[in-house]
Amino acid sequence: MKTNIKYLAALLVFLSAGCGGGGETNQDVVNRFKPQYTALRTRLQQVAQKVPQQASEQQVTQALAPRPAYTEDAKEALNTDVLMYEHLLDPDAKLDTGTQLDLTLTNHLLRALQWTGASNPMSASALKSQATDSVIGDLEQGLQIRYLVVARVVAYKPVVAVDKDTFSGGQAAIDGYLIDLSNQTIVCSFGVSVAPPKHIDYKYAKDENPAEALAKTARSWAWSSAREEFIAALNDRCGGDFALR
Repeated sequence: MKTNIKYLAALLVFLSAGCGGGGETNQDVVNRFKPQYTALRTRLQQVAQKVPQQASEQQVTQALAPRPAYTEDAKEALNTDVLMYEHLLDPDAKLDTGTQLDLTLTNHLLRALQWTGASNPMSASALKSQATDSVIGDLEQGLQIRYLVVARVVAYKPVVAVDKDTFSGGQAAIDGYLIDLSNQTIVCSFGVSVAPPKHIDYKYAKDENPAEALAKTARSWAWSSAREEFIAALNDRCGGDFALR
């Protein structure tokens, strides 16, 4: 009887390892995809060299095949993703939300680039954990994109609150580029700009500084408006289907 119990206990450990603990860890998956993303990083740096300092208006005149498709936070595999220009050169670059404008439109690509880079933001415990479908899916989808949209902020005046009723800044000019990664060709380019109204309605808590609350609201307005204008221009000029969440 004791022998049977030991045998059953050993069998359960073996089955447990095979079913739950013996598969790939997140670190294993990252290592498996790293060579492909290392090559992609090189391609993105090459793309950065082709992005001009200022965009000229270039509309798509013939239907692209396949048609570019992008929806923010899409779970399904799409053929288009978005990066800020800075992230072409360094996917780990941190954009200061107080002084810089980050449209934060990327779905899977930036996260996958960061996971496979030298400064993986995953915790040590997450890397040792069994690989999840989410991690594998992000890494797979990041390699499947055909088109890359690049957003390059050419001018931005950070929001500064003067007092509880007045602020300055919030104006932004952004160039957009739709790039076919199969041949690194810019197939569409445009520029958009936003400027806030003189007065913005806002609310604040009793223990909150009104001027700081105004600045926060104005920054949010600039960010939201820039994103909306950018996506609208993509739909209008680049011959695809682009949508915010």
